[in-house]
Amino acid sequence: LHRVDRRQRQMCIRDRSISAGRFVTFGVSGLVNDISDTTSIDDRRPVATHARMTITHLSPTFSTNIDIYVLPAERNVSNSFPLINGMDRNTTFSGELSPGTYNVSITTAGTNDTLVGPTRIDLEKASYYTLVIADSDGGGAPITLQFFDDF
Repeated sequence: LHRVDRRQRQMCIRDRSISAGRFVTFGVSGLVNDISDTTSIDDRRPVATHARMTITHLSPTFSTNIDIYVLPAERNVSNSFPLINGMDRNTTFSGELSPGTYNVSITTAGTNDTLVGPTRIDLEKASYYTLVIADSDGGGAPITLQFFDDF
C-alpha cells in the first residue's frame, strides 16, 4: 500500500501479504505530518451461536485511551465494566458476542464521561460486524462510532 497526498508526496508505505480466504483490515488515521496505521487479520468464519465483531480505534483527534462498553439495553456505563478497557489509538479488538440488542458507549478511560453513545446495535448469530471509532467528517471532534454489518 502506498498512500500519497494531492501533491504526490509519499505519506505511508506498508508491505502486507494477503492470501486467499483471509480477511485483512487496514486502517489509516492522522494528518499529513502525523499518519499512523493499524492492520488486523480478521477471522470471519461464522460461529453458529455467536456474532463476531472487530472494533478499531482510528481517531487521531482523541488519541488518549478510551473504554468501550457494549451493554444490554437495560444497563448503562455507571454500573458496568467496559468490554475494552484503556483502548489506544490504532489498536484493534476482536471477539464474539451473544446475539441480541446492545448499546455501545465510549468513555474516557477509567471514567464515566461519555464521549459517544449510547448507540444501539443489533447483532445476529453467525454474522460479522465492525465498529470503527473515528473523527467527524472533515476531521476533529466529536469522535464518531461507525457500525458496519459486514455479512
